[in-house]
Amino acid sequence: MMWKAIGKSVTGSLHVQAGKGCEDAIHYSIDNHSAALICFVSDGAGSATQAAIASKLATQTAHDFIVHQLQQHQPVTEPDIYQLAESVFDALQQHAAHSKTSLAEYACTLLGCIIFAEYACFIQVGDGAIVKNTGNDFYAPVWWPHNGEYQNTTFFINENGHPHLKVLVTEEVINEVAIFTDGLQMLTLNYESNTAHHPFFKDMFKWLRIAHHPDQVGSLNQKLEEYLSSATINNLTNDDKTLFLATRLQQSV
Repeated sequence: MMWKAIGKSVTGSLHVQAGKGCEDAIHYSIDNHSAALICFVSDGAGSATQAAIASKLATQTAHDFIVHQLQQHQPVTEPDIYQLAESVFDALQQHAAHSKTSLAEYACTLLGCIIFAEYACFIQVGDGAIVKNTGNDFYAPVWWPHNGEYQNTTFFINENGHPHLKVLVTEEVINEVAIFTDGLQMLTLNYESNTAHHPFFKDMFKWLRIAHHPDQVGSLNQKLEEYLSSATINNLTNDDKTLFLATRLQQSV
């Protein structure tokens, strides 16, 4: 079964009021040869002056690293994911040096997945979450959002040595996955039980499962952007928001 995937980053209402652009970024694709699903999402730190550049550079670098790996017909291993993190750090460091700006101004999170037919790789630094369907429509976060000492603090990929990097390579078969930034955490996670909010994911994935043609998937992607920008969502969160959804399950109408 082939993947169907949609994903958007939209500017939060607080950034719109402040005249700022979106500081979230997303980069995803499906590799034609291996049929692997590749997605990386990043949230630039609100306190960092280069947040928007950092999140875009982080997701592009991570995505290109995996694409190059697959073009060499090499399996993606746990050491490769650590090397990926180092490549992202190097790219941010080089950009900071070139622009004569402190590396601290390039603070951003990084979340990602590379999912094959028989195994999957996950990476996360910072808040936001990756949620997978573990079977029987049960949704669970791979890791709980990684906050710092205080609720609105977290960790970033530009930290030397990656002390807060999380990596998982598993032989578990993953047929459905979502990735989102912290702007959506309060809608998608249940903080009383530390679980995913099942009704949210069940309803979102239902429409993607029903889509059978690329045009239908494209239409859902447009509707996703409208949904994330809607007054309903902006009344719940004023932060930038990124949501990625991918399934290889089918569902009849």
